[in-house]
Amino acid sequence: MPISHVSLATGKTYFNAMRTFYLASLAPLGYSTYVDMAGYMVGLRQAGKGPDFWLHFGYGNGNTVTDEETEKDMEKEKSLGGTHVAFDAESRKKVDEWYDAAM
Repeated sequence: MPISHVSLATGKTYFNAMRTFYLASLAPLGYSTYVDMAGYMVGLRQAGKGPDFWLHFGYGNGNTVTDEETEKDMEKEKSLGGTHVAFDAESRKKVDEWYDAAM
């Protein structure tokens, strides 16, 4: 079962630095920005492929975080994770089999 994508929670403090680092370091492998959600989340992909590497604050619902929420953001950053790895599966049946085996 191949890995579909990896998503890393950066926290607000480190998001821009990590975005810059990964864009530069993955460029030689053909990665570029697939989607950039106003500094909240960025998805990277190799040319001709779907996004498989994501960076995000580690919380939220996909909406842009406003400046007024900065204080709350810092508290959330300290407590919430959000890193995950997702695998591809050929069918829903395979997903159910995997789930049963994992549980």
